[in-house]
Amino acid sequence: MYLFHRWIFYANSDFNGWADAKVEYFYGTYGTAVSLKSFGGHIGSVRYVGTSQDTRDSTITFFNRHRFQGLEQLIRDDYPNVNVEVSSFVITGTAPYTVYDEPNFRGKSITFKPKHSSIFRPAFVEEIAQFEIFPNTIKSVRQGEGGDKVYEV
Repeated sequence: MYLFHRWIFYANSDFNGWADAKVEYFYGTYGTAVSLKSFGGHIGSVRYVGTSQDTRDSTITFFNRHRFQGLEQLIRDDYPNVNVEVSSFVITGTAPYTVYDEPNFRGKSITFKPKHSSIFRPAFVEEIAQFEIFPNTIKSVRQGEGGDKVYEV
């Protein structure tokens, strides 16, 4: 199978929303050959990451469970009130994003900069706890830099 753009595959329906299960993610601009043999011939659900309008669009997509499982919230610009508990995320495009632990861009902040932004390679962060952020502590997000800490992802 050949894939273009950014896709996440899940073993269960509803993006593994209720139980941890196998997750695989792929990206590619010109078509990436992938083998999903690890799923044993059954894929429960599939999700596209980013916008469908332009693969170069800068976005951040939050997921309420680790490894991009469960509910998602796609954000393109500044967002003063995040509506989903955040446990993992994907950044597409070239822009960095700054997350805050309070609504309306207040409180402690961390900026995430994509390492490979010049080639539009997405940044997949499977678990936010590695950055000393814990689920349900991201309350707002702003496109651009300005965080108390900066991480390349």
